[in-house]
Amino acid sequence: MEVSKELFDEFIQWLKRDGLTPKKSERLWRKTIYSRLLNGHKNTNENWEDFMVDFHRYQTPKQDFDENCLSGIGVNVSGAYKTIRNVVKGETMSRIFFEDGTDIDVDNSVSMELFDAHASDKKC
Repeated sequence: MEVSKELFDEFIQWLKRDGLTPKKSERLWRKTIYSRLLNGHKNTNENWEDFMVDFHRYQTPKQDFDENCLSGIGVNVSGAYKTIRNVVKGETMSRIFFEDGTDIDVDNSVSMELFDAHASDKKC
């Protein structure tokens, strides 16, 4: 297995966010993890696979969704419950219009998360 330095650095940060920290030397900790990753250590490989799932989910979000399927969905926006009237999807950003006349610009990954969370309800 070949791992780029940048991707390994992301993996280390992911492990830290998950609560794993070095006891003494971070340099030795990193070398140990890298060695275990290359040598097929079971737990390290499981963590790597989980990391790659998360990494791909957030680094290359799906941009294809039917924005019309979001109409009528209720969402919490800054503590206020609002119902989506319609969505206009751009290349990287979407504008969500609410029933109360307000609107908000969000990254398409946010719209995709809304779509994924409610796709089974709407059958789109």
